[in-house]
Amino acid sequence: MEPLVRPLRVVVVGPSVGYFVRPPRTQLSEGNYAEVLEDLLNGGGTPATVTNSAGWFLLVHEAYQQIEDLVLRHSPDVVITNFGMGECQPKLIPTTTLRWLYTWRPKSHLPSRALRRLLLKRVNKAYTAWSPKLISALPWTPYRLSPKRFEHELERLVGVVRKERKALVLMVNASPAGPKLEAILPGTDGRAQEFNAITDRVADRAGDDVEVIDARTIVQEAGPERAVPDGIHFSAAGHRLIAEALHRRIESWVARGAGGLGTSARSENSADKSGAVGSPRDKAGI
Repeated sequence: MEPLVRPLRVVVVGPSVGYFVRPPRTQLSEGNYAEVLEDLLNGGGTPATVTNSAGWFLLVHEAYQQIEDLVLRHSPDVVITNFGMGECQPKLIPTTTLRWLYTWRPKSHLPSRALRRLLLKRVNKAYTAWSPKLISALPWTPYRLSPKRFEHELERLVGVVRKERKALVLMVNASPAGPKLEAILPGTDGRAQEFNAITDRVADRAGDDVEVIDARTIVQEAGPERAVPDGIHFSAAGHRLIAEALHRRIESWVARGAGGLGTSARSENSADKSGAVGSPRDKAGI
């Protein structure tokens, strides 16, 4: 097999965890993990393009339904997923209603947007006040996507990527639910651990070149308040830590020639020759 000499193509797919930086960035160098990963790969001597197909509250079954547009049309060599946190949350209001209320740019006509503005503060106040009370009072609350359905859909998505692309699949699992999220939706952290166990099982069954990037451990070691300050989304520091873990795994995969990539896919200005690792964004710090 002839090794590839073109740039490595990477696609990120998942919810807004993959693109929001919280608190919002104060400079360009404070990128999400897709941006930082692209800089690390190129700065380290592996030419690469990283396409971020993350979407606000995108759930795994929806990603599977849109797999051609989100993933396959980009012809990826590496696919990074980030599912579990949205799917595991207690479903106290329908997902469509949640999206209509909280999306920052609703796709609706003028009367609908006016109604949303009128209701948003009231509904948000009621949702944050009553959610913990309802969860405590009810014997059980449904998931946004049941564990069985989550496992089925994640396995289908991984299966299509492996069948059609033979790509390396790196599944970033759910990070710990921070105090702010637990205050509104108590028990989410336990549910996240349950869904992480499902992600592990899917990776185990999929075989070679399907692995889990353990965001939960990375965040716990860094400190949840530092890495996921709003309880869900990564800070600039958190994104960098995830990007560094992804970078190490991808570089190892490329170095051993997996997928026919070989060492000729690397640039002449590799980190091994120059002794320098990273790019201007990398050197800027977090």
